[in-house]
Amino acid sequence: GSLAIVQAIMLSGAGLVIGLMMRSDAGSFHWLYPLAAVLGLLGAALYGKVRMRGHSALLRAEHEDRAGRRVAVTPAELWRILISDKSFREYMGAMFVFGIGNLSVKAPLVIILKDRFGFGYLEGILIMQTIPYAMIPIAVPFWSRLFDRMHIVEFRSIHCWSFMSANVLFLIAAMTGSAWLLFVAAACMGIGFGGGILGWNLGHHAFTTTLNASKYMGVHVTLTGLRGLIGPLIAVWLYNAFEAMAPGAGPWVLAVCIGLTFFGAAGFYHLRGQLRREREEAMRAIEAEPTKAEVDEADDGAANESPHDERPAETGAASPTVTARE
Repeated sequence: GSLAIVQAIMLSGAGLVIGLMMRSDAGSFHWLYPLAAVLGLLGAALYGKVRMRGHSALLRAEHEDRAGRRVAVTPAELWRILISDKSFREYMGAMFVFGIGNLSVKAPLVIILKDRFGFGYLEGILIMQTIPYAMIPIAVPFWSRLFDRMHIVEFRSIHCWSFMSANVLFLIAAMTGSAWLLFVAAACMGIGFGGGILGWNLGHHAFTTTLNASKYMGVHVTLTGLRGLIGPLIAVWLYNAFEAMAPGAGPWVLAVCIGLTFFGAAGFYHLRGQLRREREEAMRAIEAEPTKAEVDEADDGAANESPHDERPAETGAASPTVTARE
């Protein structure tokens, strides 16, 4: 959480500086971007010097199986994880549908900000980066407390509404021409980013052990990259198609994105219900099992019981007497 907050503050500030510089000189990105790349490399070098206890042993365990043979994290291995782990596969399916809708919003939104509202670099960067990232330090503490109390599926079923609310506000703003609503939507998107940072980086741990966490994260990253590649392209194509059919109808592509996020959210709700049913069944199974005290009491009763067939046999003349008395 703390690392995410520091990153958010830096990204928000950097976006604001770039917006101000490009408003005064549109060609300033020619030296701003190389400068940002150099600073990024410097940060990566410093981050690489951070040491973690037991890192070498953990790294070996990630790349070796129980027999000590080296295991490579290949596309085939990632596919095997999806096939073999049903719960994780279903979670990734809901994440893919929700995520492709969410990641598809930004590309047409940039066009809308310029063509429909006439915004320049500064306003666009404020809405797309500075305001959302400035909201992350405010939102992370709340989402962190919620994340610690529940399974990732339950967390996502709540968190998804922050992004859906932002996307609905973007659509309303675009169709009504309400510029101020764009800034409100940007703040809502930032609140979603605060929870998304936690869920995206830590959610896969709910499905695996620490030793396999990197493989599961590899699946998550791969699918995120895939939806991030195809989503914006399709969204811009739909925007142009809507505009060609009816001038001014392009922003309705945001409704398509909202529809996708809705179906993804429905997937989270389905998985949450499934998780609760599994928990209830597990609790009933536990309650049906006898406690240790009940087992010990049953054992003591069996030991003290004297069955009739174990009574010593009577001999001689006493036998009829005993029989008569019984």
